[in-house]
Amino acid sequence: RALHGGYGSLRRLIERIAERTNLTQAIVVLLAGAALVVAAASVGFTVLLDDVMEGNGITGADAAVQRFMLERRAAPLTDLFRAITWLGSAAVVAPLVGIAVVVLVRRREHLLAFGVIVATVGTAVLVQVTKALVDRPRPPVVSRLVAATGGAFPSGHSAQAVACYGALAWVLTRLTATRALHVVAWSSALAITFFVGLSRVYLGVHWVSDVSSGWFVGAAWLAVTIAVCELTHGRRAHRPGRS
Repeated sequence: RALHGGYGSLRRLIERIAERTNLTQAIVVLLAGAALVVAAASVGFTVLLDDVMEGNGITGADAAVQRFMLERRAAPLTDLFRAITWLGSAAVVAPLVGIAVVVLVRRREHLLAFGVIVATVGTAVLVQVTKALVDRPRPPVVSRLVAATGGAFPSGHSAQAVACYGALAWVLTRLTATRALHVVAWSSALAITFFVGLSRVYLGVHWVSDVSSGWFVGAAWLAVTIAVCELTHGRRAHRPGRS
């Protein structure tokens, strides 16, 4: 009963907010969800950043995790992770984003196209600025299986995986009504994000805290982008003269 009563109170609160803001309940829920994602990601990133700058906390597990990965390296697994890591690279992300934007513009889905660009480009900018400010060294060169330059914190591949594949999943959700496709889209985005991050640690070019921070950056910026785009769409839909 308590659970049912709590759910009823929450539903009434959502209804009141929707009425006062002239937004649909779905958008109100989405905005609340985005706010929670941003808050959680911000806290997680702040904790990681503090640990990295102080050299304590989770950074104490970085070396242990890397040793664990090094001990389990095998030729077939290495080939697999070399391929997977490309999914978070600019060489793959940029063409995917370009194709998605062209398709969306041709379909006159300009707001969605804008969202995809902002999600990916914004994430790239945030990552590069943070890398320059933190300037954290990568793992030792002797342990790296692929080339990598620049600072380690946060992982750009990990952040871009969240931003790119999350944005594409959002677009598919907005343009299709099939729930099964929605589940597949978001599940695929999560799987790619996880394995791209794992590949960066396995290949020896990032610490696990770099990967985690990259996920936080990508998730927070993607949530902000989706929230702004959905809010803009909701405002346009409720303008006088629109049905």
